[in-house]
Amino acid sequence: MLKRKWLVAGTALGLLIPGAANAASAVTAKTDAPTEQKDLNKEKFAEKRAEMKAKLMKLVETYTPEKKDEWNQAIQKQQELRKQMKPHFEKHKEAKMDNIEKWKKKAENNKMTDAQYKGKMAKWKEKHQAHKMEKQEAMKKFHEAVQSKDKAEIQKQLNLALDRLQQHNKKMENRLKEMDKQPQKNVQ
Repeated sequence: MLKRKWLVAGTALGLLIPGAANAASAVTAKTDAPTEQKDLNKEKFAEKRAEMKAKLMKLVETYTPEKKDEWNQAIQKQQELRKQMKPHFEKHKEAKMDNIEKWKKKAENNKMTDAQYKGKMAKWKEKHQAHKMEKQEAMKKFHEAVQSKDKAEIQKQLNLALDRLQQHNKKMENRLKEMDKQPQKNVQ
C-alpha cells in the first residue's frame, strides 16, 4: 500500500516536472476514437492530474513546507504556459510530421539515400531521447529517495524537481516569445 502511494506521488511529480508539459500535450494527440471518448479520456486525465498534484503537494508540505508557495506559483505558471503553447504545439507537430513526410518522399524518390534518411531520423530521435532519459533518471532518484524514507534526500529531490520545473517554465516562456515573433518554420 505504501509502495503504491509513493508510486502515485512519484508519477505526479513526473507529470509536473519538465518534459511533462510536452508529454501532457501528447495525450491530446489525434486518435480514431469518437469525440465523446476523447472528452471522457481528457476528463479522467484531468482528474488523475489533480489527484497527483494533491499528493505531490502533500509531499511538499511534509518535507519542504517553506517551498509550498513556490511550488504553487510554478505549477500555476506551467498551466498558464501550457494553455498559451497549445496552438503553437499543434503547428509544431504538423511541421514535424511534414518534415518526416518530406524525408520519406526524398528517400523514396532517391533524392536522399536510405542512410541519410535513417541518419536524420536517428539524430531527431536521439535529441528527444536525451530529454526523456534525463527525466527518467530524475524520477528514479526521486522514487529511491521516497522508498528509502530519507528525509534529507527527499527534500533534495523535491528541491531539484522545483528547480527543473522553474527552469522549464522559463524555457517555455522564451520559446513562446520566439514563436510569437516568428512565423512557423520547419522542425528538424
